[in-house]
Amino acid sequence: LFALGLLQALEDESADLSAPELRSVPESLADRVRSRLRALDEANLATLATLALLERRVGLEDLVRVTGQRVGELAAILERLVASRLVSEEERQRELTYEIAHPLIQDTVYQSIGLARRRDLHRQVGRTLLAAGRLAEAAPHYARSAQTADPEAIGVLLDAVRQADKREAYPEALSLLAALVELLPSGDERWVDVLDAMSWEADWLVDHRADVNAIVGIRAMRAIEAVLERSPDPA
Repeated sequence: LFALGLLQALEDESADLSAPELRSVPESLADRVRSRLRALDEANLATLATLALLERRVGLEDLVRVTGQRVGELAAILERLVASRLVSEEERQRELTYEIAHPLIQDTVYQSIGLARRRDLHRQVGRTLLAAGRLAEAAPHYARSAQTADPEAIGVLLDAVRQADKREAYPEALSLLAALVELLPSGDERWVDVLDAMSWEADWLVDHRADVNAIVGIRAMRAIEAVLERSPDPA
């Protein structure tokens, strides 16, 4: 059913079958997923929503930390979700890990979360990961939860840029810079902090495909330049 639904959606969008890509989850498939979700109670739906937000396979310990539930309660919920074939369970070197069983299910669950609640959940997940010392994982959740000029999110993103730069994870740093371009208004003095967080080395251009993010980089540098132009300090 999934395969036929995908093929029909590709045909409806006149997609290139040699490089198939869909703009959104096909409505017929989303309806099938939503009909399965209606059989779940609130606790099951909340756990499923958290897994959809995380967008990756996650260990039981991390899931307990993020959801704030006791191990016994969460284990019972996960058992029901696995039995319903909405979530897959694996044991890797004695660690139990979980993820939503299919990307289409994940997309449908994520899109079913209201925008306000989605932002709140992203912020909760971001704070939990940050408290656990996992800044790189927390930063994207802060970016998705933030409003324009959000001081908490911008502070986390700046720290994440610095950390990514030290690890020479330049594609990651450029992704964080893209989030800052969306959140920081033009003329905001914190653009100087963005400049301070960025590397002065040229590795961005020499060793990595920075051209993919060239537009983001240009927007950021223009915003930085506009703030620096007002400074009386020649340095």
